[in-house]
Amino acid sequence: MAEQPLTIDFPAPTSEDLSSLEEAHFKAAESKAYQESTYWAYSEVLDILGLYQERYQIYTRSRELRVGKRAVNIINRIAPERSLRKRILDYSLRKMVAANRRKIQLRDETTNLPSFPAFDHPRVSIVIPVFNKWHITAQCLRSLHEHMPSMPFEIVVVDDASTDRTREYLPQIEGVRVVRNDRNQGYLLSVNAGLKAIKDSTYVLLLNNDTILSPGWCDTLVRTADSDPAIGIVGSKLLSEDGILQEAGGALWSDGTGFSYGRCDDPKNRMYNFLRDAHYCSAACLLVRKSIFDTLGGFDTQYVPAYYEDSDLAFAARKLGFRVLYQPDSVVTHIEGVSHGTDITKGIKKYQEINRHKFVKKWRTELESHHAPGSQSPRVASWPAPKGHILVADHCIPTPDQDSGSVRMTEILKLFVKQGFRVTFAPGIQYHDNEYEHALQQMGVHVLPASQDRERFLKELGEELVLAFLSRPNPAAGYIDFIRRHCPNAKILYDTVDLHHIRLKRQATVEEDEAVHREARHMFFVELACSNKTDATVVVSEEERTVLTSYGIDKPIFVIPNIHNVDHHSPGFADREGLLFVGNYNHPPNVDAALWLTNEIMPRVWKHNPKVTLTLVGSNCPSKVRQLADQYPQVNVLGWIQDLHELHSTHRFSVAPLRFGAGVKGKIGDSISRGLPAITTQYGAEGMKLIDGYDAVIVDSLSPDEFAARILGVYDDAKAWSELSANGIQKIQDEFSPEAVSSKFQTMFSELRLSHPWEPSI
Repeated sequence: MAEQPLTIDFPAPTSEDLSSLEEAHFKAAESKAYQESTYWAYSEVLDILGLYQERYQIYTRSRELRVGKRAVNIINRIAPERSLRKRILDYSLRKMVAANRRKIQLRDETTNLPSFPAFDHPRVSIVIPVFNKWHITAQCLRSLHEHMPSMPFEIVVVDDASTDRTREYLPQIEGVRVVRNDRNQGYLLSVNAGLKAIKDSTYVLLLNNDTILSPGWCDTLVRTADSDPAIGIVGSKLLSEDGILQEAGGALWSDGTGFSYGRCDDPKNRMYNFLRDAHYCSAACLLVRKSIFDTLGGFDTQYVPAYYEDSDLAFAARKLGFRVLYQPDSVVTHIEGVSHGTDITKGIKKYQEINRHKFVKKWRTELESHHAPGSQSPRVASWPAPKGHILVADHCIPTPDQDSGSVRMTEILKLFVKQGFRVTFAPGIQYHDNEYEHALQQMGVHVLPASQDRERFLKELGEELVLAFLSRPNPAAGYIDFIRRHCPNAKILYDTVDLHHIRLKRQATVEEDEAVHREARHMFFVELACSNKTDATVVVSEEERTVLTSYGIDKPIFVIPNIHNVDHHSPGFADREGLLFVGNYNHPPNVDAALWLTNEIMPRVWKHNPKVTLTLVGSNCPSKVRQLADQYPQVNVLGWIQDLHELHSTHRFSVAPLRFGAGVKGKIGDSISRGLPAITTQYGAEGMKLIDGYDAVIVDSLSPDEFAARILGVYDDAKAWSELSANGIQKIQDEFSPEAVSSKFQTMFSELRLSHPWEPSI
């Protein structure tokens, strides 16, 4: 009996639907090939929706169709999200897109063949093994021509004794070196033949001919490998033709069976969009250091003709001391099944199971550390990290170009990743601008959605979680009980960032505000509760450790200060002028300091030296600070500046007249680390072990007269400036550099007796 077509009674479309219907499907498709065949695609959509009378209208307007924002509303009205209609419509659209893309890409297969430039010294050698299916190879080469690497490259295509038009047309493509096998040898030996033909490049990029590339696909892989000589292999995110995820790195269970992580899921899911180690990555698109292939002599020939050679390569590279990474920013569409089909009982595909047994025999010892099949979630099983998992929670995603707390948090995350832990960052709120989130993901940090069910996530981690680093009172309070319940191996650290109740108490005193005083008292009890409920507390200074000890906290208290990278090549005194103030104005102490500095201190300075300028920099600048530029001609209010390097290099002193606050001030350490001496108060210098007149200028009094006098006393003194600059840099190097702080983590991990010690040599 013939299969009956599926029909759905959709609501009658409005006139607005009809005028914008084409936008709806294009929004779902988002493919160039689909755009080139507007009539075919949209006429099919109209059939699905039952709008047969509109086919002719769409046909007559097909060359004028445009993408519009109303598309989403139309789709939602006709087929609401999560409804059966929406699922059926999405499925139909994906199938149409895939079929139509193939139709477009297979046309004109013998015309308009691309040509490629020739380089004598390529950095990347792209090796493409092919066998028949010329139309697929032509499609791949056109895509490669459209998205060529920005660095010198070469293309070597290995023709594995094709019998179709490949033999005729491939040699006609300028800039492609063809290696032809006398007889069909299969994928593995074809790749090895290609490796023998390449020039002396830095990287080999293995590329299947059934791939469609995207902008930056190659440059991203090379940039990742260039970032660390220990990175030996980098693989791309692979999508299927319909746009769903095919592979976000490959994973292997302890019996050698593998799975493509994320298969058939949404490629935009955060689980698949951070740089991370992988057991292996598919050789459909794989960047490999040429030195690895030189050492190994190519793929291991015991896996002839194909399958498990990419897994074997990854394991061999790790044995040589290299890392294997999955890079989600390199996106490649892979038409899976074109090369060898999908039936594992027939043809070359049957070697998938045969070669698994060979692979297990060779790598039995390494596989013992892998999870047994199904014993762990795919998320955990696919992310190699022998040291275990670290959860870091804070109130928001770090914005290191806006506040010092974010700088410290970012550097701490870097240290955790560098030590080889899996690292998940859990923000209390999520920014709509994902620039900062993407920066964390490219560091190798998994960013948890703010809406994530915390308990469910922790239950999934279970015994894998070895450390929870909870910053600030509110994030800490939201996780402690869940971690105790589901993660028995985890040590919980409460990171104060600064003692909030002390900062609030000082603010209440300066502002004489009873409401702030009550808030300080409340925060006192919250912070004490966090310290008492966790295994240890982390503070930023010895002063704050002394304070907590005085409260009777009998659990370990560790000092992990701000972290700064030192600039040993900053300009000298003669190339600088003016004063610089930096601060995030969401922080009340900074607003108070900027106003007090400009209205009270600087007029006293200008009375003796009117040429001294003041630059105020910081994010979230309020109007009362911006207006200072109108009141004083020597004041320049810049607001937020992403990169402070130029300002640090051209100003003579940084000034931070803080009248209240707590913790270690990032603005002080940041300026001193750049060779820019600081003039500040006792609150600004707190916790940094600075010495007045040696590595900073510290004003004991909160008198504007005294602060102005100290500015005038050093502003034109080149000798004093040079000594302050040099001594300050040395202080940062000794106390606040990544190396110095790493040693503090080493001590902390040792005392907490974590299962994997901190490695100081990393």
